[in-house]
Amino acid sequence: MLLASCSIVTCCLGEILSESTFFEPDRYVPLPLIRFDGQIVASKITQIPRQPSDSVLAQQLIFQALTQMLSPLDIGFKFSIERLPQMSEFKLDGTTSLQSADLVQMEYRLWVQCHSPKSLECQLLAAPLAKVLRSMELQNFQEAIVDYSRFAATESVQTSSHPDWRLRVDLAPPIVRLRSWARWGDVQAITKLLNFALAPEQIQVSAVLQNLTLEIFCTLKNTQPDKFPAIKIALNTIAPLLLEFTPQGIQGATIYGVQSPPVGGQIEVPPVWMHWLDLPALGDPKFAPTPIILAARGDEDALGFILERLLNPDLEQCSAIGWIDLHLLRRQQLLHIMSEAPICPIQ
Repeated sequence: MLLASCSIVTCCLGEILSESTFFEPDRYVPLPLIRFDGQIVASKITQIPRQPSDSVLAQQLIFQALTQMLSPLDIGFKFSIERLPQMSEFKLDGTTSLQSADLVQMEYRLWVQCHSPKSLECQLLAAPLAKVLRSMELQNFQEAIVDYSRFAATESVQTSSHPDWRLRVDLAPPIVRLRSWARWGDVQAITKLLNFALAPEQIQVSAVLQNLTLEIFCTLKNTQPDKFPAIKIALNTIAPLLLEFTPQGIQGATIYGVQSPPVGGQIEVPPVWMHWLDLPALGDPKFAPTPIILAARGDEDALGFILERLLNPDLEQCSAIGWIDLHLLRRQQLLHIMSEAPICPIQ
């Protein structure tokens, strides 16, 4: 991955590697490569527990998923699991998945080494590989590094220190990115997180931003006449999360209980109940300015969020394949922007 001396640099970790690279092979030494040749448990992939602490089952999950994807393309592979220096991220178990106070360590990296007799372009494999690796939802894994090397029929298959190309896939759960965007007041991210939290209660929400007020409409997933969400259940979930998100520039939330989802942001019949919630931006100057205002003042974090959100409009696709990440660096009066994604961003 090369960096050019220009004001805006766009690159992709799936491009051809050169000697200049952000990876430090001497810093992290992978565990011995594991090659599976024996019988694999004949259960469905989704039935294998997704816990890296149980190394055998985790390895079987990875092996089965990669085999299903790579074998039809005549691509062989080996893989190893590497333990990383500790990094704190949000806990993502089934009960406290949205509680930022509960932290878990993203302490694993998956290394996959692929080889085939035919030369294959990174852009051909990047999207399906990223989708497969992310769909496994391996807990505590920070990333996956895929090295690809072509070998001739007369050559022996060996681990190459200089692969033809290298691909990095972010394995952090989508909810980590959604929480970050919810902090900036992104309505779609807030909506997805609230729906995730309310799923056990069979409640779904939709939201729209009106001026500086977030309007949230709560309905039952299975709509029935004269049936509507209980106000206590909805508020006990929504209110603490909104206060925890501290959405930038959103001063309050109006929460409605309705019998049917709104159409075009408008409800067809009056709500059954409603509740007003003050948010931190109402009285705290730190949270009061919108991201646009902060970006205009030169806040690089706000600018990075705005640009990154514009480059990732489809949350479902981004959750499946990965995000276009932006890295901003200001040097004097020049702003350097680097973009990174499993599929090299279009210039």
